[in-house]
Amino acid sequence: VPQDVCDELSLVIPRPATPITAAHPDPGALSALLDALLTAHRPLIFAGGGLYNSPHALDLLVRFAELTQIPVITSWRHHDEFPNDHPLFLGCASLGTAATVWERLGESDVMLVIGNRMQENSTDGYTYPLTGTRVLQVDVDPAAFVNHRSPELAVLADAGAALAALAERLPDGVRRRDERRDQNLADRRRF
Repeated sequence: VPQDVCDELSLVIPRPATPITAAHPDPGALSALLDALLTAHRPLIFAGGGLYNSPHALDLLVRFAELTQIPVITSWRHHDEFPNDHPLFLGCASLGTAATVWERLGESDVMLVIGNRMQENSTDGYTYPLTGTRVLQVDVDPAAFVNHRSPELAVLADAGAALAALAERLPDGVRRRDERRDQNLADRRRF
């Protein structure tokens, strides 16, 4: 736009923002996603910037991670999505990240990718997730599902709505919870 146009006053009256409601996830897809996570040996949550756009998603992420004892790695520039001093926080996949972050991404057998476009800096040049990792992805933007690793299961939904619904569906006595807690403590010490 030419500079002289930028200096002109406009008579346009801004319209109020259009309210957007949360996209609710498919219950059948959530059941399949939860079953895969809870039966995994080394599950991982790979959280991205999409959680900022969802009311209460950050708190719900902490709650879900604690209930399941599934650790969290955040994507590039989103290290503040999860409390860095939390025992389930295993780092931020980014430029100059600790080697243990890449190792843990590589060890994951089932990965919940939530609100994360898995761009180049968060995947170490599109190396992660590895081809042997089952990728389950939740995002409100269908374009996020088309990248270097298409998910096995794509859930088109608001991150907060999906995390709340997943937490509600958790069975009493989550399987492998104690085993995961021990692994998480060892991973946290490495980090």
